[in-house]
Amino acid sequence: MLGNIIGIEGNTVYLRLNAELTDIKNIINLYVNMKDDDIQTVGEIIEINEQVATINLIGEIVDKRFVFGVMRKPSFSSEVSLISKENIGKIIGIPNYQDHKDLYFGTSPIYPEIQVGVNINNFFSNHFAIFGSTGSGKSC
Repeated sequence: MLGNIIGIEGNTVYLRLNAELTDIKNIINLYVNMKDDDIQTVGEIIEINEQVATINLIGEIVDKRFVFGVMRKPSFSSEVSLISKENIGKIIGIPNYQDHKDLYFGTSPIYPEIQVGVNINNFFSNHFAIFGSTGSGKSC
């Protein structure tokens, strides 16, 4: 367990880290799983200050699938741990890459063993936007 939840404010969770984790600097930007019985909330560690990690909530794992957005917040008694490799793949990866069905972007710089991509049908059936300033390569 990474630590204990000491505060929840909007979509931000504050976690008091276990003493042995306070010297680890490379957990920023990693995903965490906050588990309560059948509820699994996913967040990203964005800051560590004085043994307290700030975590932005990004979604939930429902029926073994990742869903963006949080309907239910974790509780103060939630078990908080770094997310498993299996669940990382559900968030940013392509579980079973298939030619002509998936669009492969590359590998994650934070999780190098995870292939990042999207299912083409799912991607183009929703709204999306490409942002950038003039000359940044939006039309490439």
